[in-house]
Amino acid sequence: MKRLVLCIISILVPSLSQAEVLYGVTITKVYAQSRLDSDAYLVQINQTLPAVCNSNRLYINMDDKELFSSALANYIAGKNVDIIYNTTSSPKNVAGHLSGLTCRLISIF
Repeated sequence: MKRLVLCIISILVPSLSQAEVLYGVTITKVYAQSRLDSDAYLVQINQTLPAVCNSNRLYINMDDKELFSSALANYIAGKNVDIIYNTTSSPKNVAGHLSGLTCRLISIF
């Protein structure tokens, strides 16, 4: 079922053609950021990501409240999740942590 959903998503949304999927991920840290200084939230995961993702971290767009809420809830519950991410998204700044990060969390399922 998960593979069917991913297949449909990749057909409907061309930008996801460069997306990667990881299964059984644990979110090890959630960075809640102020809109005054940052343009993204940040999560860190327990699986190895490409070096461009700076210590296995992915950003969540500030306007994506649902994705941030899901990341926070799964972090608090200590639940393993499956994710879709992209390493070539628009660069974001997370004040006090990273500048120019292009690794974006797209989906938690």
